[in-house]
Amino acid sequence: MNKFFNILLLSALTLPFFTACESDTDSNPVFHEATEFVLNEPAYAANNTYDLGIAGTTVQLTCNQPDYGFPVATTYAVQVTFDESFEEENYIELGSTFTNTHIAIEAAELNSSLLELWSTQHEGEDVPTEAISIYVRLRAVVSGQNIGKILSNTICLSKVKMNNEETLSLPEYMWLAGTMSDWSWVTMAPVYGLEGQYYRIVYLEDGGSFKFGTKEGEWLGYNDSRLTVNDNANAGVSGDNNDGNIQVTKGGYYLITMKTVAKGNDYAFTMNIAPAKVYIIGACEGGNWALLDEWMFTDKGNGILVSPALVAAGEVRMCVDAGIDWWRTEFTLKSETEIHYRNMNIIDSWTEAGADYSIAGAPGMVIELNFNAGTGEVKK
Repeated sequence: MNKFFNILLLSALTLPFFTACESDTDSNPVFHEATEFVLNEPAYAANNTYDLGIAGTTVQLTCNQPDYGFPVATTYAVQVTFDESFEEENYIELGSTFTNTHIAIEAAELNSSLLELWSTQHEGEDVPTEAISIYVRLRAVVSGQNIGKILSNTICLSKVKMNNEETLSLPEYMWLAGTMSDWSWVTMAPVYGLEGQYYRIVYLEDGGSFKFGTKEGEWLGYNDSRLTVNDNANAGVSGDNNDGNIQVTKGGYYLITMKTVAKGNDYAFTMNIAPAKVYIIGACEGGNWALLDEWMFTDKGNGILVSPALVAAGEVRMCVDAGIDWWRTEFTLKSETEIHYRNMNIIDSWTEAGADYSIAGAPGMVIELNFNAGTGEVKK
């Protein structure tokens, strides 16, 4: 009898623990494959004409994030076709991807993709001059992972006008020459995945100046009628009256970004000058992929920026804050000495570009960067 009573008592005491564990499992988020993914139809899609020949414009889309069981970073790719069936090989996926549910597709990229698709499907036929219907859907996947792939519903943009007029090709690089480089020409890196956008960090002394070009030796300056300059750093940007250089009154580290648009047989340039902000992200700063002030490079003097000491082992990941997705302006030190800007799709690691592009971080290590020289050093 006592043995039977003890078994009952043990069961009574154990049951709450099993109940508690079951409750914890129910309340903890668990990843699952999404079953629905909604691409919203733009409010005025039926009546709005999307003229892809207008330089600098975008096609705006919104979607709802797939339900993976909890919020998770998601990457979206855009697929377009002339046939709503989206059968195999009758659509094209744009090169740019997006990490926000508000998606701005560059008109120029959409136009070039549609022209490529048209030439494949309608070989020898003229590109329509009138607006036509296209069909759009999104492909979603969990960022940096090969899971969570799902396709959205299809929407129709019924009035899309392609542009097949001959225009200038966008330059592979933009170029700078100035006091920061002893007037030698240096390249501005293309922003990864955004055609016609370029960037470079420079250190300028008080009164420093520079010129730019679409090619080496072009010597374009402040008074070029095609140029718009935005001084977002309060650097005192002006034109040097003597030779038209772009000059700053206040020295410092500046991020120079350039948006170049081809307009028929000529270019238009928009230059933004902003404070330079460079960050350590990822494993070596504790696994955070946000741009945190405590992980920003600081001025060591003599044109050198230095990182905070790393706190963990892992691959060193660095980026420039240009107000866009961090991975579009990511860079590394090739062979731990040469600044190399991201120019390829990286899934997990710089080793995908080659072993000499990856820096193995360790606690206490610091990184020093000289953007004027295009070099860096790993201090172990």
